[in-house]
Amino acid sequence: MIANASQSVAPAVLGRRLSREMLRAREAAGKSRRDVVADLDWSMSALISIESGTTVVGVEDLGQLLGFYGVGPEHTGELVELAKKAGRPSPWDIYRKAATPAYINLCAYESSAVVIRAYEPLVIPGLLQTEGYARAVLSRWFGSEGPQKVDALVNLRRQRQKLLAKEDAPQLRCIIDESVLTRRVGDFQVMRTQLEHLRVYSDHPGVTIRVIPKGAAFSPCEGVAFTVLESGPDNESVLYLEPPTGEVFLREDVMGLGSVTPVTYLASFWELEEAASRDDFTRFVDDAIDRLTQDRSNS
Repeated sequence: MIANASQSVAPAVLGRRLSREMLRAREAAGKSRRDVVADLDWSMSALISIESGTTVVGVEDLGQLLGFYGVGPEHTGELVELAKKAGRPSPWDIYRKAATPAYINLCAYESSAVVIRAYEPLVIPGLLQTEGYARAVLSRWFGSEGPQKVDALVNLRRQRQKLLAKEDAPQLRCIIDESVLTRRVGDFQVMRTQLEHLRVYSDHPGVTIRVIPKGAAFSPCEGVAFTVLESGPDNESVLYLEPPTGEVFLREDVMGLGSVTPVTYLASFWELEEAASRDDFTRFVDDAIDRLTQDRSNS
């Protein structure tokens, strides 16, 4: 029995679930990929694409494969239903012209995450940004590409943030450098509103924010923002990495960057947690607000 393919789960996540089920079905039947290619006159690349989750298998091809694997009618029906849902348009598709494929994948996998762990060395984590703060950040990064792109990315960020208001919202655990709280983004009011927003979230039962204080020992992963998402029924971790060379999205079964995997960055997050202050987060926010107000008075 496969996990319930909820309507709330993004098609990309369902497609990944389907690919794993197809791989299991082939292996349970004792069939190799070469067997499938030879007996069904398939291309090897098409089969690999389906089993890796790159392509969502169509219902007709799905039926042919499952028949070859000897899968029973009940499980076949479940997988056909899963394939139909995985083939639906994604609510994130409308942002593909503005956002990178890696970022779109992040949005999709957030929808089924149980725990989201994010480290940010430069700015407030996106899920906790106010609209004014997000617009100031995105205008700095993408303003040269025109206001329409900035508007689209701001709206995308707001859509992502609706996740935290759901009844089954994931646990959000953030670690930020202390400098993030004092680094001016936008004008005084934008920054003040953002800091007050963080203070509200410090009391949210599903949100934990920790601070790496100034003077803490250096960690090898510092300086690079990353997010590790842990899913529920699939028990899979994925990594969204933001190095200077460009965004990267990796699943557990993909080894595209040497030793860079969701597991290694999960370990890095735990290392950062050890370095983070045990002091109440609101103290850091209040100190940042006091400094912001003092700087305004002195200017």
